[in-house]
Amino acid sequence: MRLFVLLYSVAETSEASNPLPQTTPSPSVPCSLEGSVGIPEGHSIAPSTFDIAYDQNWLTEPFKEAMDKIETIFVPLGSEVKQKLGGIKCRGFGEPTHVVVCPLMDSDTQSVLAFLVLALNPRRPYDIKIIKKSQANFARFATRTPVGLAILAVDGTALSANDLWRSQTKLDVGSSKVNWEGVLMPGEFESVMRTWAEVVEEKKARTLHTRIDKPWKAPELNIDGEEQWTESHLILAMYPDLDNEGNVSTIMSCITDISELKWSENQLRARMEQALEMKKQQERFIDMTSHEMRNPLSALIGCADEILFSLHEYKDSIKQFIGAGKIRELLSAELPTYLIDDAIEATDTIITVPCIKKRIIDDILTLSRLDSNLLVVSPEASQPKVLVKSLRKEGFAVIVANHGDEALEFLKETEFWVGDGDQGSSKPKRKLNLILMDLEMPVMDGITCVKQIRRWEREGMIKGHVPIIAVTANARRIERLVRRYHENRIETPATDTRTLGARTADLRTSDTIQADSNTQNGSQAGRITGLKD
Repeated sequence: MRLFVLLYSVAETSEASNPLPQTTPSPSVPCSLEGSVGIPEGHSIAPSTFDIAYDQNWLTEPFKEAMDKIETIFVPLGSEVKQKLGGIKCRGFGEPTHVVVCPLMDSDTQSVLAFLVLALNPRRPYDIKIIKKSQANFARFATRTPVGLAILAVDGTALSANDLWRSQTKLDVGSSKVNWEGVLMPGEFESVMRTWAEVVEEKKARTLHTRIDKPWKAPELNIDGEEQWTESHLILAMYPDLDNEGNVSTIMSCITDISELKWSENQLRARMEQALEMKKQQERFIDMTSHEMRNPLSALIGCADEILFSLHEYKDSIKQFIGAGKIRELLSAELPTYLIDDAIEATDTIITVPCIKKRIIDDILTLSRLDSNLLVVSPEASQPKVLVKSLRKEGFAVIVANHGDEALEFLKETEFWVGDGDQGSSKPKRKLNLILMDLEMPVMDGITCVKQIRRWEREGMIKGHVPIIAVTANARRIERLVRRYHENRIETPATDTRTLGARTADLRTSDTIQADSNTQNGSQAGRITGLKD
């Protein structure tokens, strides 16, 4: 609470409202008392008029200093002024000890229009340094905070805003009004304007989610190794500030960028939908498998029961002949051979049904190998000849490279290779579905070769994804590679090329296959594992 307040105006004809050099004669600066609080009218402590340049009183020097420095002046009260205040009823705790003189400026001409004098309560001191420090701290906070802040007038004019708010709203320095229709994405302008009207009319804070026409780069690449871009998502919060009459004077606007959060939500939703779809496919596969297995199993069980019953019946009939003492008649009588015939027929059925299922599976594997072209990369001295021969016997087209450099040169001749976009060569491209890569080779080892292939994929030199299966006999090394490169694991003998044929179809869409190679030939013992960078 202030003990008293004085307001003095400076005459408009005054030529000293702007500071002048000291060599210039002091012009007249008349001041008039416009009002006071806490001081009786006509009291000597508050003269009605005086001239700063020629009159002398306790206000003359503080007014001169405030006019020269164009800043608030903190002035201690002398004993003479305190004596004059002795007869005035105090409005606070004890007598005032200091006053503050504030020059009131014209924003256009930067001239002094008036002086405001505030007598301070001794229990509530005026600390200029603390106030300036507090203002500086808030300014730094507004600059560094990850939230866009702005104070807006009722008509939408930006009275003040930090850099982040200006960046999000595309408000240029020197401009004061945002072109929201050009900033927002199509379809968002109406909802923002409707929310703004609610804040102004209902005088209540509002928050809404909106999108702006500003590209946002995702922190991760997509599955093809390309950058992901989308529009920016914002949370726009508006808080109205009311004046003494209850009307909205200004609106505090806060903008928070939630683009990364929305991207994460979309990624999570896509993966959840993918997991649900995979679960549905798994359930359909289980249902179909159960149905396909139920019928042959029923036939197997029925035929097995028939065999067991027939054999028991045959055994009982033999006992009856022997028990009746008709062993001679048994030798000449017609034996119940039909029981043996039934057992043979049932056994044939048991064999026939699994054979039908086997032919179906074999046909599927054969179809998957018709367009499968394999590249085996291994030094000539240690090439897995048994595996190569087995693959060719199963119908695979196998090409052999001696080391990583030859594998890279062959890859440039396949349909995977794009290069720098030069389409000058008319040479037909070769097909390739899978690479079997030895890890220990001269010239260029398998790991270096795989890294180069993955680097070409990221740089766009190769289209799609090249499936690679590594072959090595180094068990300790392959364990480290498994931890670094693989996601799934399947154990199978390396000579089982049918399983490899089935996996070739899977590798067209995924290269996360690993298999333990454990052939009958000791020199070929090793592991096969799917690698990816």
